[in-house]
Amino acid sequence: MISDPLLASIRALAETGLVDRCDIQRYTETNTADGVTQSWTTIASAVPCLRSLPSSAGTERVASGGAQLRAASQWEIWLAALTDVTVEDRLVSDGLTFEVNAVAAISYEPLRRCDCTEVS
Repeated sequence: MISDPLLASIRALAETGLVDRCDIQRYTETNTADGVTQSWTTIASAVPCLRSLPSSAGTERVASGGAQLRAASQWEIWLAALTDVTVEDRLVSDGLTFEVNAVAAISYEPLRRCDCTEVS
């Protein structure tokens, strides 16, 4: 097992590579008299991150509302270790919005990897 001081040093070094910034938005539903209101609430702003296309990058066609097909770019977005992010979230960076599909969260992570899909 990695010692706490060593892990802290590794994380601090890894975080120097997080040169981009993003906002973390969480999906919320509110019951109102008119029904359910759906929205995205920003839970963290200007979070250090690094956006990168994975080595198997490409686009795929996915169905969107109304059964229309659209191209979807797959991205890896790296955040500081232990960042509060889930598959219910979106990451917004430089005008691009990404839906979080998976979060690779482990206790001894140097950084937190999120597998995302760019949405329009």
